[in-house]
Amino acid sequence: MRALALACCCACCAVAIPLESGLTQSSERKSRILGVVSDSVNESPLRNAEVVVSGLAPTFITDSLGRFTIDSVPPGRYQIGVFHPVLESLGITLATNSFVVGPDSAAIVRLSVPSVSTLVHRYCGSKQTPSTPSSFAGLVLDPESDAPIAGAKVSLSWTQIAVSKESGVVRTPHEVHTETNSAGFFKLCALPSDLEGTLQVTQGNASTPEVPVTMRGALLAFQTMSIPTKAESLATGVVTGHVFLENGQPVAGARVQIPVSGVSTVTREDGTFRLTGVQTGTQVLIAMNLGFATASGPINVTAREPTDVVVTLAPKVNILDPVLITARRDVALEKAGFNSRKRNLHGYFMTREDIDRRKPNNISDMLRNIPGVTVSYQRGGVVISGRRAARTTCTSVIIDGFEWRGLQAGDLDNVVNPDDVIGLEVYEEYDAPAQYNRYDSGCLTLIIWRQARSKVRN
Repeated sequence: MRALALACCCACCAVAIPLESGLTQSSERKSRILGVVSDSVNESPLRNAEVVVSGLAPTFITDSLGRFTIDSVPPGRYQIGVFHPVLESLGITLATNSFVVGPDSAAIVRLSVPSVSTLVHRYCGSKQTPSTPSSFAGLVLDPESDAPIAGAKVSLSWTQIAVSKESGVVRTPHEVHTETNSAGFFKLCALPSDLEGTLQVTQGNASTPEVPVTMRGALLAFQTMSIPTKAESLATGVVTGHVFLENGQPVAGARVQIPVSGVSTVTREDGTFRLTGVQTGTQVLIAMNLGFATASGPINVTAREPTDVVVTLAPKVNILDPVLITARRDVALEKAGFNSRKRNLHGYFMTREDIDRRKPNNISDMLRNIPGVTVSYQRGGVVISGRRAARTTCTSVIIDGFEWRGLQAGDLDNVVNPDDVIGLEVYEEYDAPAQYNRYDSGCLTLIIWRQARSKVRN
């Protein structure tokens, strides 16, 4: 066998061999290029990647095993480039050096996404330390054109919790900032591998919601965010999807909500749902059903086509030390302003300990015998209303900082499990804090705080 050419780079290589060594010789003395693309980050083939060959007009797509074949290639010098959302989110390009393909030969090309350790070193160099070995990276794009947004401000915040017999529970807040480059790419270095926090992007007067971020011991994590380039944009899109249990069984009657857009629905018998009127850009989707942990996570919505997601509801299992669970609850309530309002405002407040003493079966059980609150029954289920003004029966419900609109009789018990609640605030008419009075100042206001888990997949 006679090798005609060899070209290599750090993540790819190409070698040409004569067809007579095992491939059928072409009467037109044309050659072929055979290749495979692998994803070292996810340890899998890179399927559905777009392969572009210099000098050839068509593009080619890798199959489920990351393979591609290009037949009837005239002899000459070529270079291959690969394009895929994974590569874009990593902020890298994948291409071979130029190589020569002779007549009646086959060029075998192998391309691979660099390993996690290589990427972390490329992004951060020597910034990492043994206690902060992880990195976070991503892209910020326009939701309608997928054009990269340069100069967008990216912030990542989290609270580190340490528990010991000597010092008790120590909470240390952290926040890091960066900006996207001309390709819309950002990176954040020297992060703890057990980080659990929130990511937010700001561009001009527009901001995304704070989306949940967790490293789960990984050295590298990614998130693509999208934000309209004009804050006054009123574009909306459609979100469709399925809600499943971990065993693949569809969940009927689960409540699905995108709070910022004020839209919600209930899943059908086959677990499917459809939400319309969703603001474009990155949004946080929440799904809940009694007996299961609440799922929440970011989705990127565009007006061009429906965004399809899969949500998995996990059984409720406490796997953390009780002291750590309590510490994280306290941090979440402190960040939400619960503790400050409890000290300074006139309202009724319940912590997790208060809820445990009541042992409620439903959220409505927690609200019985609370001053200013009436718990009554109507067709469809329990209704919560105020007592102060007989002329006013409206109730504003805010869950995790977002108003849940359109709740009907019985909905509150169906969508909120008391086991998920870490804090409850109740305000009679006109007593609610200013940031929540904008909904309906004359209504009874219920503010519910929960801890959520992220299991939403695009």
